[in-house]
Amino acid sequence: MQKALPVLAAICLAVSAAEAQRVCVEELAGTCLKYADPAPGPAPAPSAEPGPVSDAERAERALGLGPAERRRVQQGLRADGLYGGPIDGLVGPGTRRAIRAWQRRAGEAETGFLTAGQFRALSERAAATAPASSGSPGSPTAASGPGALDRERTAALIGESCYFTAFGTPFDMKFEAGGKATASYIEGFANVEWRIEADRLCLFGPMVRREACAALPPARVANERAMLAERARKLCFDFELRRVPGQL
Repeated sequence: MQKALPVLAAICLAVSAAEAQRVCVEELAGTCLKYADPAPGPAPAPSAEPGPVSDAERAERALGLGPAERRRVQQGLRADGLYGGPIDGLVGPGTRRAIRAWQRRAGEAETGFLTAGQFRALSERAAATAPASSGSPGSPTAASGPGALDRERTAALIGESCYFTAFGTPFDMKFEAGGKATASYIEGFANVEWRIEADRLCLFGPMVRREACAALPPARVANERAMLAERARKLCFDFELRRVPGQL
């Protein structure tokens, strides 16, 4: 009998706990005669599903814009009087509104997302309005400081492509932000790195047999973009990819 007492006590506690969670609907002299289950609470709100990615957003993602490139976009928008937020490289609703306003002014589709050409235009606008930091009047770097020409050319080359053949396979290589380039072929791609520094355009990286560089004019020319595209095409013919077993 003594062993059964703890078991009975546990059962009573469980019943009491269960009744405490129920609602008394009929009571007599302080004793509940009838219980009912509590009304169910409101159903949880369905989680918001992410919307489909538009072609314009997908195209901007393919540019691979990093914080430095996004800051140049914001600087270009500010120079045109369309953006008054911080130059922080964080693309929020304010930056998107400014991009749409800039696209509207340019007579282009108001997507809020940038194409390669639009990014170059805003980068060039940002560079043209950068404050002077050093250099003598009339020198190539007087408008925006040492290395500014290399930075402008780096921004201008993003989105350009060149074509070449390696191991009997045609490649289409696209220059992307962050010093990356993707050389695509029919069965895959190879990753290449690039930079513009000290008036030279260079291709390098683990997939490149040896670093290859092309000299650039030390001062701005009349058509910078055309010059860069021409030097990039020539460099694509001069550098050598490294063969990767099973891939190339």
